[in-house]
Amino acid sequence: MTAFSYTAQRSVISGHSVGTNYDIDQPMSVINGPGGVPRKRERVALDGTTQTVHHRLEKTWTFRTTDMEQADMEAFLEFLDSVSFGELFTFDPYGTVASPSSPKTGILVSRDETPDRQYVESWQIGFKVRVL
Repeated sequence: MTAFSYTAQRSVISGHSVGTNYDIDQPMSVINGPGGVPRKRERVALDGTTQTVHHRLEKTWTFRTTDMEQADMEAFLEFLDSVSFGELFTFDPYGTVASPSSPKTGILVSRDETPDRQYVESWQIGFKVRVL
């Protein structure tokens, strides 16, 4: 189970309100992280020597949900749509809302454009989060 805490902004489902904080627990079929991507700039002089400027090391997590029914998918899409434009949210890769283990603050880096239909009424969604 993975826990997410966010503020509803877009694609708000029935019973939820814009600007309200919500917590959800979502089972995941794939959790990869934390991966590190170095952000740097290298310059090579005419004599072949190099100079490297290290900007940062980006820690990322990659997730894929388990099969979701239509109602669960709409609630999860509310979460993804609400954080799609750089909004901060909290996630706990191996904890739950009731029992957190190591919550982290992150932003959404990328997500599947469309959910993957697994069965007639079942979908999976993949996405990537950068830890701040």
